[in-house]
Amino acid sequence: MLCIGVVSPVQSEDRINLLADVPPPDEWRFIGLEDATSKCIGDPKTPLCAVETVIACFARMDISLCRRVGMTGEIYLGEKARDVNYKVVAAKILTEKDITRELEFVDWWKPGFVDFTILEPDYGKNICHAESCNYGYTVNLVDDEWHFKSGAQWGAD
Repeated sequence: MLCIGVVSPVQSEDRINLLADVPPPDEWRFIGLEDATSKCIGDPKTPLCAVETVIACFARMDISLCRRVGMTGEIYLGEKARDVNYKVVAAKILTEKDITRELEFVDWWKPGFVDFTILEPDYGKNICHAESCNYGYTVNLVDDEWHFKSGAQWGAD
C-alpha cells in the first residue's frame, strides 16, 4: 500500500515541542555583555533561541549573532552595548487563521512561523508609553535552524 500525504512546515506533534523552552510570562530574563539567562545564544536550535540571539546581537553589539539568525545587509546596532531585562509575554505558532487578506502575500508572516511578544521595560524609557516597550519577533525554520524574519515595536512614540 502506498500512502502519499502533504507535510506541513511544522508537524502537529512538533508544535508543542517548538515552544517547550518558552518561559512563563511572569519570568524575568536577562542578557548581559558576558552572561545571560539563556544558554543557547548563538545557537538558533529553537524559536526562542533565535529570538534571544537577536536580542543579544543588539545588546552586545555583536553583528556575528545577527548573522547567525540569517540577518543580512547593513544593520545598525545602536550606540553602545547594554544589559537587557525582558519577559516573554507571548509565543505563538502561526496558523492559516493568522494570515489575513492583508498579510496573504507578505513573506514574513506565514503558517509555521513563530511569533513572540517581548516586554523590555529598561530599553526606550524616553520613547515608550507607560512602563515599557513591546517588541515583536517572528522567526522561521531554515534547514535545521530558526532565522529572524521580522520585527516590530509598539507602545512608543
